[in-house]
Amino acid sequence: MNAEEILHEEFKQDPLGRGYASMSIDERVLDVNIPSRSVVKPLLSGALREWAAANERAHWIRNAVDNATDRNGDAIAPSAISVAIIADSLISVSNASVDLSKQDHIDLLLVLVSAGVLTDDDADSLESLATYFMSRATELTGAEATQGDVARASV
Repeated sequence: MNAEEILHEEFKQDPLGRGYASMSIDERVLDVNIPSRSVVKPLLSGALREWAAANERAHWIRNAVDNATDRNGDAIAPSAISVAIIADSLISVSNASVDLSKQDHIDLLLVLVSAGVLTDDDADSLESLATYFMSRATELTGAEATQGDVARASV
């Protein structure tokens, strides 16, 4: 299906309940192009290193690897040490990525939080870094919708 056919189905079905049936073409153009769709993107090694450098995150991950302790100096479980080793590797190599749209990547992050190596704020900050917003048009067709696209799709 091309972009016009996809938009035509979007306006006809209105799966998100946007009220397209009562909108003018101009209103549809504005609505479908609003960056309102939350999307999680993989974070590449450069972004991971920048995130890890902030708030001593890299230090606490390395501490977990080297000393098997959390931020308070308490011993952590071997499973958390294993995850810390992986995290340390991810922030150290140049071709790594973390994809928080994958549950196993989220689970690894949560292990570090529950072990006291990272904080809830650290996890939230990583998720925020990985999240961006796109329009419904971009989500569906890969590009913003033009006035002409919407007019042709509205027939």
